[in-house]
This record gives sequence, C-alpha cells and structure tokens, in this order.
Amino acid sequence: MNSVKELLLAGPSTGLSGLARPTYSPGQLLEDEDLTAAVDYTRNLTRLLFRSLFGCGVICGLKVEGKPICKGQKLSVQIKRGLGLDCGGNPIEVPRDLTLEFDPGCDPFPKSIWVVACHTCQPCRSRETACSHDDDATCVKTRLQDGYKIKLYPGSAVPPPGVCYCGGGEVDDCGCGCGGDCGECILIARLDLILVDGASQLKDAPTDVSMVRQIRPAMAQPCPPQKKQDAAAVDAAQAVAPERTTAA
Repeated sequence: MNSVKELLLAGPSTGLSGLARPTYSPGQLLEDEDLTAAVDYTRNLTRLLFRSLFGCGVICGLKVEGKPICKGQKLSVQIKRGLGLDCGGNPIEVPRDLTLEFDPGCDPFPKSIWVVACHTCQPCRSRETACSHDDDATCVKTRLQDGYKIKLYPGSAVPPPGVCYCGGGEVDDCGCGCGGDCGECILIARLDLILVDGASQLKDAPTDVSMVRQIRPAMAQPCPPQKKQDAAAVDAAQAVAPERTTAA
C-alpha cells in the first residue's frame, strides 16, 4: 500500500481560532461564565458565518421614501420594515414601518441625505442577585435586547465612515474582507433633495439606492448558459415521455 509522507514545515503550522465552546461533565459545578460561554459560542459562530457568507447590507425590505411636508419646510422619511446585516454579522431588524421627520430649522436643506440603519444592543430585565433578604441586594441585567437606530447624514461624495455600502458598482469582498472602517451601520438609501427658493423650500426627494449593498440579489446569481440548456433539455424530455406512454 502506497503511503504519502507529510512534508516538514519550518515554523508553527497550528493555531487556535476565535471560537471556544464549554464542555460539561457529571458533578461539575457550573458558574455563570460557563453558561454564558455556551451562548457566546453559538452567537459568535452565527455572526462569523453570516458576515463571511453574506457580508453586510440589506436582505429584504428597508425601502425608503422621502416626501416634502409643511409646504416644503420639512422632510418626511418613510421606512418600510425589513432586515439587514452589519459588518459584524449582527441582524438589523426593523419590525414595523417608520415615519420620521427632518426639520432643518433656520438652516438650508442639504443637497442630499444619507439614510442609515444601525444595529444596537440594550441590556434589560433587571434582577436582584441576593441569596436572601438579609444580604445586600445587587441588581443586574439578565437580557440583551437587539435593536436598531435610523440615522440621517448630510450628503457627500461617499457615506460616513463606519457605514457599509456598495462602492461605485465594483465587485466587493464584504465577507472575510469586511472590517476596517465598516461598523454596525448599513446604507439603506440616499435622498436627493430638489429645492426651490434658494434651498429654503423642498419640492421633491427622490430615492437613490445605487450605492446600497443588496445581499439577496448577490445570492440569486443567474444560471450559466450551459445550465439553462441542460434544464431545457430535461423539460423537453419530460414533455415527450407522456406522449410515448399514451401512444403505447
């Protein structure tokens, strides 16, 4: 039987990843760190897979529409419910439709506005940690609730730092290559403001999504020509088969 001998390497060739999961055994005394480690492992694994497979961007929904209100003195921003992923693999879920108002006050309207959705996390569900009524009670948060925050930024050549977007239609690598300036926010729209009366009155606010990174279309790649031909041949063969059976 032939055997393949492993080549010797100079320097270390093994290492550890950033994932660690707890193990349990009978009679083991568990502490809060052991239970938290089990939750952290699942969460970190999910975030790692999400950001590596899909990158950051909009999965579905999060449609934005801008309308002038108050005779063009204010801007109404309507955002449809939807789901996105930030660069860390955290879900950004907006569970219901939103309507926001932007009032420039005494300042003129900007020429455009970036609409950004960000992932947030808030501790909640306080509970006392005292073992008995005689002990000094200490309140701790027992839950972490994921949330979102919608932000508006005045327009510029590119979105603000820390915001995930698709740059100029180029093929990006926002999976393992994501990071750096990319943080917990994603671009969901740009509103190009059409102004009159010296930028003091808003006439219209059309939506531009050309720089929004869409995750679902990237997953639904079109079939190559050969696959389309093979599928057409299978359909044709299946269509002929019943005719042959009837003739027999």
